[in-house]
Amino acid sequence: MASRRMISTTVFSSDKFMDMQPVTQLLYLQIGLNADDDGFTNRINAIRRMVGATQENVNELINAGFIYIFDSGVTVDMLWNVNNSVRKDRYHQTVYQEEYALLTVDTDGRYLLKPSDNQMDTSGIPSDNQMDTEVRLGKDRLDNIPSNKQSTSSLDIAETVDNPVDNSDNVGNAEPDPDNERPASLDGMDLYLMESPAAFNLFRAEYPRRQGALRDVQVAWVTAVAAGASPGDLVMAGRKYAAECKREKTEQKYIAMPQNFLKDKWRTYIPKYSPGCTKCHGSGTYERDNRFYMCDCDRRYG
Repeated sequence: MASRRMISTTVFSSDKFMDMQPVTQLLYLQIGLNADDDGFTNRINAIRRMVGATQENVNELINAGFIYIFDSGVTVDMLWNVNNSVRKDRYHQTVYQEEYALLTVDTDGRYLLKPSDNQMDTSGIPSDNQMDTEVRLGKDRLDNIPSNKQSTSSLDIAETVDNPVDNSDNVGNAEPDPDNERPASLDGMDLYLMESPAAFNLFRAEYPRRQGALRDVQVAWVTAVAAGASPGDLVMAGRKYAAECKREKTEQKYIAMPQNFLKDKWRTYIPKYSPGCTKCHGSGTYERDNRFYMCDCDRRYG
């Protein structure tokens, strides 16, 4: 393993990084120092204890898309290639080849999760009432998942994966009526305080079409959040799209699959002004020094 590590101002000077707690920033730095030449480490708990971080700090990195924890416990720095460039004569390939095979690299150097081949896994994004809220990507082991690992939360993601991918007009695969199974939800600012796992569960439960491989939806969600999408905006976009489908009585087969909606379609349905904005709180205007100003949070995605 090469003994030198680099950091990129693109990552470490970004608002997303600077908004993190100082101990979370230190944790990410130490993960990078302890990772192998492909950005993998199996010492996340030891590193966490070494810097005095808590599981909350680990979750903060996961939710921001900086790291990913596989079902095996191996952790990968999702921005490893943005930060580092190891010389070929010093490079040693990671020993975590099974986990490495589940990733691909985008044009900016970020690791992305590969979509599954219609495989469903219920351990990827846990519900918010589990003791360990790490976002994990399981291997193809659906038949081996013991029942005592499933949560009983009304937002548990395991409740939304009963149907296979829908590539036909088969009425037998029709989506359950979301109005009859919608869990209690949060509105306004509270929604924007939700972390990614809980927000994902809420999006999944309220989205008007729940057919599809759960892992494909997980990949699309994590990719969107890693690219800067607010979990609250994704939930709000899903709600608005669901309302539109209900209002226009859109046939089930014409409703976008959730993973396709999360790729880019969600941008059309986000609120113009962010309900989570600390200045205007979604109103579009704010007061300062007895004067009103137009808020710029409508340009949060360029």
